[in-house]
Amino acid sequence: MRKLIILKLTLSFLLLFSFCFAQGQTKQFNFGAYGGVANNNVYQLNKPTVFDNQTTPVLLGIHADYNFGDRLSSGIELEYIHKGPKFYKIDYLVLSVVAKYKVFENLNLEPVLGGYAGYLFKFIGFGREHNHPELKQYDFGVQGGVQYTIPITSWLNVFISPRVELGLYTFSFSRHRSFQLRAGIEF
Repeated sequence: MRKLIILKLTLSFLLLFSFCFAQGQTKQFNFGAYGGVANNNVYQLNKPTVFDNQTTPVLLGIHADYNFGDRLSSGIELEYIHKGPKFYKIDYLVLSVVAKYKVFENLNLEPVLGGYAGYLFKFIGFGREHNHPELKQYDFGVQGGVQYTIPITSWLNVFISPRVELGLYTFSFSRHRSFQLRAGIEF
């Protein structure tokens, strides 16, 4: 069941990605890949948590953006990320939908706001993989940040994007919180 859901999400994104590639000559579409680091933790609404933060070097993703004009764009992102506090590796496949707005015409700095849905496909606690009975398969939340883009050529850009993800769905007894730093390229 897990493999089927991961396969469906991946194929859906690849279909969108290939459509963007076919239409990419107009620069109405941008697509790219990124990597980064994330500092992950969990939080509870009514209680302080006792977990230590976990910084993980694993954050890999691809994205496609549709430009509505010179300033407004919307994007879809598919990423693989480890989430969770120290001593736990909670692997997610995350699908995000974001909106970006270029505030200043001559400065490539854009606020990024959106939501995400994550699918849990592996849980490792204290060095061994198992199914935790309290963990739910899905995680939903909001994200925000900024993206600074550096044009390299007329068809190639490099970007850096610090982001914050805040889980809105209780996946066990708590929710995810993630501070991320992404860097990548887009065409």
